[in-house]
Amino acid sequence: KKAAPKLEVHVSTQQTNTNAASVAFWQKMGMDRVVLAREMTLSQIEDITKHSEIETEVFIHGGMCVNYSGRCTLSNRMTLRDANRGGCAQSCRWKYRMYDADNQLVSDPECLFSMSSKDLQAARYIPALMDAGVSSLKIEGRMKTAYYVACVVKAYRRLIDTYETKGFVSEEDYAACIRELEKAENRPTSNGFYEGLPDANGHLYGTNGAGVIQDFVATVQSYDPLSQMAVIQVRNHFVAGTRLEVMSPTIDNETFVAGTLYTMDGMVQEVANKPMQLLRVKIPFEVQKDDFIRKVNEENVCG
Repeated sequence: KKAAPKLEVHVSTQQTNTNAASVAFWQKMGMDRVVLAREMTLSQIEDITKHSEIETEVFIHGGMCVNYSGRCTLSNRMTLRDANRGGCAQSCRWKYRMYDADNQLVSDPECLFSMSSKDLQAARYIPALMDAGVSSLKIEGRMKTAYYVACVVKAYRRLIDTYETKGFVSEEDYAACIRELEKAENRPTSNGFYEGLPDANGHLYGTNGAGVIQDFVATVQSYDPLSQMAVIQVRNHFVAGTRLEVMSPTIDNETFVAGTLYTMDGMVQEVANKPMQLLRVKIPFEVQKDDFIRKVNEENVCG
Protein backbone atom coordinates (compact mmCIF):
# COMPACT_ATOMS: atom_id res chain seq x y z
CA LYS A 1 0.00 0.00 0.00
CA LYS A 2 2.93 2.36 0.67
CA ALA A 3 4.87 1.41 -2.45
CA ALA A 4 1.92 1.47 -4.85
CA PRO A 5 -1.01 3.25 -3.17
CA LYS A 6 -3.19 3.13 -6.31
CA LEU A 7 -2.83 -0.64 -6.65
CA GLU A 8 -5.67 -2.76 -5.27
CA VAL A 9 -4.63 -5.31 -2.66
CA HIS A 10 -6.61 -8.53 -2.31
CA VAL A 11 -6.32 -10.90 0.65
CA SER A 12 -5.67 -14.49 -0.46
CA THR A 13 -7.91 -17.42 0.34
CA GLN A 14 -4.89 -18.84 2.17
CA GLN A 15 -5.67 -16.48 5.05
CA THR A 16 -8.69 -18.75 5.71
CA ASN A 17 -11.18 -15.92 6.16
CA THR A 18 -14.32 -17.62 7.46
CA ASN A 19 -16.18 -14.84 9.30
CA ALA A 20 -17.15 -11.19 9.06
CA ALA A 21 -14.75 -10.18 11.86
CA SER A 22 -11.73 -11.29 9.83
CA VAL A 23 -13.00 -9.33 6.81
CA ALA A 24 -13.46 -6.26 9.03
CA PHE A 25 -9.87 -6.66 10.24
CA TRP A 26 -8.55 -6.64 6.68
CA GLN A 27 -10.67 -3.59 5.93
CA LYS A 28 -8.97 -1.75 8.81
CA MET A 29 -5.61 -2.82 7.35
CA GLY A 30 -6.55 -1.03 4.12
CA MET A 31 -7.25 -4.06 1.94
CA ASP A 32 -9.66 -3.74 -1.01
CA ARG A 33 -11.04 -7.27 -1.33
CA VAL A 34 -11.02 -10.52 0.64
CA VAL A 35 -11.10 -13.93 -1.03
CA LEU A 36 -13.15 -16.07 1.32
CA ALA A 37 -12.08 -19.57 2.33
CA ARG A 38 -13.21 -22.37 0.03
CA GLU A 39 -14.70 -24.14 3.04
CA MET A 40 -17.62 -21.69 3.30
CA THR A 41 -21.27 -22.66 2.86
CA LEU A 42 -23.58 -20.56 0.70
CA SER A 43 -25.41 -19.19 3.74
CA GLN A 44 -22.12 -18.23 5.41
CA ILE A 45 -20.95 -16.44 2.25
CA GLU A 46 -24.26 -14.56 2.10
CA ASP A 47 -24.03 -13.51 5.75
CA ILE A 48 -20.38 -12.42 5.60
CA THR A 49 -20.88 -10.43 2.40
CA LYS A 50 -23.96 -8.73 3.86
CA HIS A 51 -21.95 -7.51 6.87
CA SER A 52 -18.76 -6.59 4.97
CA GLU A 53 -17.92 -3.08 3.81
CA ILE A 54 -15.24 -4.24 1.36
CA GLU A 55 -15.54 -6.59 -1.61
CA THR A 56 -15.68 -10.37 -1.22
CA GLU A 57 -14.61 -12.99 -3.73
CA VAL A 58 -15.45 -16.70 -3.73
CA PHE A 59 -14.34 -19.81 -5.59
CA ILE A 60 -16.85 -21.35 -7.99
CA HIS A 61 -14.83 -23.85 -10.03
CA GLY A 62 -11.70 -25.97 -9.98
CA GLY A 63 -9.49 -27.99 -7.69
CA MET A 64 -10.18 -28.17 -3.98
CA CYS A 65 -7.16 -28.58 -1.71
CA VAL A 66 -6.92 -31.44 0.76
CA ASN A 67 -6.00 -28.86 3.41
CA TYR A 68 -7.87 -25.80 4.63
CA SER A 69 -7.70 -22.98 2.10
CA GLY A 70 -4.79 -24.43 0.15
CA ARG A 71 -2.34 -24.35 3.04
CA CYS A 72 -0.60 -27.60 2.14
CA THR A 73 3.08 -28.56 2.35
CA LEU A 74 2.90 -32.09 0.87
CA SER A 75 4.16 -30.98 -2.53
CA ASN A 76 6.98 -28.94 -1.02
CA ARG A 77 8.04 -31.79 1.25
CA MET A 78 7.91 -34.49 -1.44
CA THR A 79 9.02 -32.68 -4.58
CA LEU A 80 10.40 -29.27 -3.47
CA ARG A 81 7.61 -27.69 -5.51
CA ASP A 82 5.93 -25.09 -3.31
CA ALA A 83 2.13 -25.17 -3.54
CA ASN A 84 1.94 -21.73 -1.95
CA ARG A 85 4.01 -20.26 -4.75
CA GLY A 86 2.11 -21.83 -7.63
CA GLY A 87 4.09 -25.03 -8.07
CA CYS A 88 1.81 -27.68 -6.52
CA ALA A 89 2.56 -31.22 -7.72
CA GLN A 90 -0.89 -32.31 -6.49
CA SER A 91 0.55 -34.88 -4.11
CA CYS A 92 -2.89 -35.49 -2.58
CA ARG A 93 -3.98 -37.06 -5.87
CA TRP A 94 -1.12 -39.56 -5.98
CA LYS A 95 -1.80 -43.21 -5.20
CA TYR A 96 -0.68 -44.36 -1.76
CA ARG A 97 -0.39 -47.55 0.25
CA MET A 98 -1.76 -46.76 3.70
CA TYR A 99 -0.42 -48.48 6.84
CA ASP A 100 -1.54 -48.43 10.46
CA ALA A 101 0.66 -47.79 13.51
CA ASP A 102 1.82 -51.43 13.47
CA ASN A 103 2.97 -51.09 9.86
CA GLN A 104 0.15 -53.26 8.61
CA LEU A 105 -1.32 -52.46 5.20
CA VAL A 106 -4.89 -51.19 5.64
CA SER A 107 -5.59 -49.84 2.14
CA ASP A 108 -6.96 -52.05 -0.62
CA PRO A 109 -3.96 -53.40 -2.57
CA GLU A 110 -6.15 -53.47 -5.69
CA CYS A 111 -7.25 -49.84 -5.31
CA LEU A 112 -4.59 -47.60 -3.83
CA PHE A 113 -5.60 -44.70 -1.59
CA SER A 114 -5.73 -41.04 -2.59
CA MET A 115 -6.85 -38.20 -0.34
CA SER A 116 -8.06 -35.67 -2.87
CA SER A 117 -11.50 -34.13 -3.12
CA LYS A 118 -13.52 -33.86 -6.29
CA ASP A 119 -13.22 -30.58 -8.17
CA LEU A 120 -15.66 -27.79 -7.38
CA GLN A 121 -18.48 -27.01 -9.81
CA ALA A 122 -20.90 -24.35 -8.56
CA ALA A 123 -23.00 -23.52 -11.62
CA ARG A 124 -26.31 -23.74 -9.77
CA TYR A 125 -25.16 -21.30 -7.07
CA ILE A 126 -24.28 -18.42 -9.40
CA PRO A 127 -27.63 -16.56 -9.10
CA ALA A 128 -27.55 -16.79 -5.30
CA LEU A 129 -23.95 -15.52 -5.17
CA MET A 130 -24.84 -12.62 -7.45
CA ASP A 131 -27.86 -11.78 -5.29
CA ALA A 132 -25.66 -11.92 -2.19
CA GLY A 133 -23.48 -9.13 -3.55
CA VAL A 134 -20.30 -11.14 -4.03
CA SER A 135 -18.01 -8.95 -6.14
CA SER A 136 -15.97 -11.59 -7.94
CA LEU A 137 -16.35 -15.26 -8.83
CA LYS A 138 -13.01 -17.07 -8.80
CA ILE A 139 -12.02 -19.94 -11.09
CA GLU A 140 -9.00 -22.01 -10.11
CA GLY A 141 -6.84 -21.94 -13.23
CA ARG A 142 -3.34 -22.57 -11.96
CA MET A 143 -1.32 -24.61 -14.47
CA LYS A 144 -4.41 -25.00 -16.70
CA THR A 145 -4.44 -24.79 -20.47
CA ALA A 146 -5.86 -21.89 -22.46
CA TYR A 147 -8.49 -24.31 -23.77
CA TYR A 148 -9.61 -25.25 -20.25
CA VAL A 149 -9.84 -21.60 -19.22
CA ALA A 150 -11.79 -20.69 -22.36
CA CYS A 151 -14.35 -23.48 -21.83
CA VAL A 152 -14.93 -22.71 -18.17
CA VAL A 153 -15.01 -18.93 -18.45
CA LYS A 154 -17.39 -19.02 -21.42
CA ALA A 155 -19.79 -21.35 -19.62
CA TYR A 156 -20.00 -19.23 -16.47
CA ARG A 157 -20.03 -15.96 -18.41
CA ARG A 158 -23.09 -17.12 -20.34
CA LEU A 159 -24.79 -18.17 -17.12
CA ILE A 160 -24.09 -14.80 -15.49
CA ASP A 161 -25.34 -12.89 -18.54
CA THR A 162 -28.47 -15.04 -18.70
CA TYR A 163 -29.37 -14.27 -15.09
CA GLU A 164 -28.65 -10.57 -15.49
CA THR A 165 -30.77 -10.40 -18.65
CA LYS A 166 -33.72 -12.63 -17.77
CA GLY A 167 -33.72 -12.47 -13.98
CA PHE A 168 -33.81 -16.26 -13.75
CA VAL A 169 -31.93 -19.31 -15.02
CA SER A 170 -33.91 -22.17 -16.54
CA GLU A 171 -33.04 -25.84 -16.32
CA GLU A 172 -32.11 -25.68 -20.00
CA ASP A 173 -29.66 -22.84 -19.25
CA TYR A 174 -28.09 -24.79 -16.39
CA ALA A 175 -27.83 -27.91 -18.54
CA ALA A 176 -26.09 -25.99 -21.35
CA CYS A 177 -23.60 -24.52 -18.87
CA ILE A 178 -22.84 -27.88 -17.28
CA ARG A 179 -22.41 -29.56 -20.67
CA GLU A 180 -19.86 -26.91 -21.61
CA LEU A 181 -18.01 -27.33 -18.31
CA GLU A 182 -17.89 -31.10 -18.80
CA LYS A 183 -16.04 -30.63 -22.08
CA ALA A 184 -13.06 -29.22 -20.19
CA GLU A 185 -13.10 -31.40 -17.07
CA ASN A 186 -10.92 -34.42 -16.50
CA ARG A 187 -12.00 -35.20 -12.94
CA PRO A 188 -15.37 -35.73 -11.26
CA THR A 189 -16.95 -32.68 -9.65
CA SER A 190 -19.13 -31.86 -6.65
CA ASN A 191 -20.64 -28.77 -5.03
CA GLY A 192 -17.83 -28.53 -2.49
CA PHE A 193 -18.88 -26.95 0.82
CA TYR A 194 -21.79 -24.91 -0.55
CA GLU A 195 -24.38 -27.18 1.11
CA GLY A 196 -22.27 -27.99 4.14
CA LEU A 197 -19.53 -30.44 5.04
CA PRO A 198 -19.03 -32.85 2.09
CA ASP A 199 -19.62 -36.54 2.62
CA ALA A 200 -17.66 -39.41 1.07
CA ASN A 201 -19.22 -38.69 -2.32
CA GLY A 202 -17.25 -35.44 -2.45
CA HIS A 203 -13.90 -37.21 -2.31
CA LEU A 204 -11.72 -39.31 -4.59
CA TYR A 205 -10.56 -42.06 -2.28
CA GLY A 206 -10.05 -44.72 -4.89
CA THR A 207 -9.80 -42.86 -8.15
CA ASN A 208 -8.44 -39.54 -9.31
CA GLY A 209 -9.54 -39.09 -12.88
CA ALA A 210 -12.27 -39.29 -15.49
CA GLY A 211 -12.16 -39.10 -19.24
CA VAL A 212 -12.37 -35.74 -20.97
CA ILE A 213 -15.57 -35.66 -23.03
CA GLN A 214 -14.17 -33.74 -25.97
CA ASP A 215 -10.59 -33.47 -27.17
CA PHE A 216 -9.08 -30.14 -28.10
CA VAL A 217 -7.52 -30.74 -31.55
CA ALA A 218 -6.63 -27.40 -33.16
CA THR A 219 -6.70 -23.61 -33.11
CA VAL A 220 -7.73 -21.34 -35.97
CA GLN A 221 -4.90 -19.29 -37.42
CA SER A 222 -6.77 -17.53 -40.24
CA TYR A 223 -9.96 -17.78 -42.30
CA ASP A 224 -10.94 -16.80 -45.85
CA PRO A 225 -14.73 -16.22 -45.99
CA LEU A 226 -14.79 -16.40 -49.80
CA SER A 227 -13.29 -19.88 -50.07
CA GLN A 228 -14.38 -20.90 -46.55
CA MET A 229 -10.88 -22.29 -46.03
CA ALA A 230 -9.29 -22.03 -42.61
CA VAL A 231 -5.66 -22.43 -41.65
CA ILE A 232 -5.53 -24.41 -38.41
CA GLN A 233 -2.71 -25.40 -36.09
CA VAL A 234 -2.87 -29.03 -34.98
CA ARG A 235 -2.76 -29.77 -31.25
CA ASN A 236 -4.10 -33.35 -31.05
CA HIS A 237 -4.76 -36.28 -33.36
CA PHE A 238 -7.81 -36.41 -35.63
CA VAL A 239 -8.60 -37.71 -39.11
CA ALA A 240 -10.48 -36.43 -42.15
CA GLY A 241 -14.19 -37.13 -41.71
CA THR A 242 -14.20 -36.35 -37.98
CA ARG A 243 -17.07 -34.21 -36.70
CA LEU A 244 -15.57 -31.15 -35.02
CA GLU A 245 -16.94 -28.24 -33.00
CA VAL A 246 -15.70 -24.65 -33.00
CA MET A 247 -15.71 -22.80 -29.69
CA SER A 248 -15.46 -19.04 -30.08
CA PRO A 249 -16.09 -15.92 -27.98
CA THR A 250 -17.96 -14.39 -30.93
CA ILE A 251 -20.32 -17.20 -32.00
CA ASP A 252 -22.31 -20.01 -30.44
CA ASN A 253 -20.70 -23.41 -30.70
CA GLU A 254 -21.08 -24.76 -34.23
CA THR A 255 -20.11 -28.12 -35.67
CA PHE A 256 -18.80 -29.28 -39.03
CA VAL A 257 -17.30 -32.40 -40.53
CA ALA A 258 -13.63 -32.05 -41.37
CA GLY A 259 -13.37 -32.79 -45.08
CA THR A 260 -10.12 -33.02 -47.01
CA LEU A 261 -7.10 -31.83 -45.08
CA TYR A 262 -4.41 -29.98 -47.02
CA THR A 263 -0.85 -29.15 -46.09
CA MET A 264 0.28 -25.59 -46.68
CA ASP A 265 1.89 -26.64 -49.98
CA GLY A 266 -1.37 -28.18 -51.21
CA MET A 267 -0.77 -31.88 -50.51
CA VAL A 268 -3.71 -33.97 -49.28
CA GLN A 269 -3.25 -35.35 -45.76
CA GLU A 270 -5.65 -37.92 -44.27
CA VAL A 271 -4.47 -37.75 -40.66
CA ALA A 272 -3.61 -34.74 -38.50
CA ASN A 273 -0.99 -36.21 -36.20
CA LYS A 274 1.84 -33.67 -36.08
CA PRO A 275 1.51 -31.20 -33.21
CA MET A 276 1.80 -27.54 -34.25
CA GLN A 277 1.55 -28.41 -37.96
CA LEU A 278 -0.41 -25.95 -40.07
CA LEU A 279 -3.19 -27.44 -42.23
CA ARG A 280 -5.96 -26.05 -44.39
CA VAL A 281 -9.54 -27.30 -44.05
CA LYS A 282 -12.94 -26.06 -45.16
CA ILE A 283 -15.20 -24.68 -42.42
CA PRO A 284 -18.69 -23.75 -43.73
CA PHE A 285 -19.17 -20.79 -41.37
CA GLU A 286 -16.98 -17.85 -40.43
CA VAL A 287 -14.46 -18.34 -37.66
CA GLN A 288 -11.87 -16.07 -36.07
CA LYS A 289 -8.18 -16.35 -35.28
CA ASP A 290 -7.50 -18.27 -32.06
CA ASP A 291 -10.92 -19.97 -31.99
CA PHE A 292 -10.66 -23.49 -30.55
CA ILE A 293 -11.59 -26.65 -32.45
CA ARG A 294 -12.42 -29.88 -30.64
CA LYS A 295 -13.79 -33.34 -31.35
CA VAL A 296 -17.53 -33.79 -30.84
CA ASN A 297 -19.21 -36.22 -28.52
CA GLU A 298 -22.47 -36.55 -30.43
CA GLU A 299 -24.51 -36.82 -27.23
CA ASN A 300 -23.18 -33.55 -25.88
CA VAL A 301 -23.35 -31.13 -28.77
CA CYS A 302 -24.62 -27.74 -27.67
CA GLY A 303 -24.95 -24.43 -29.41
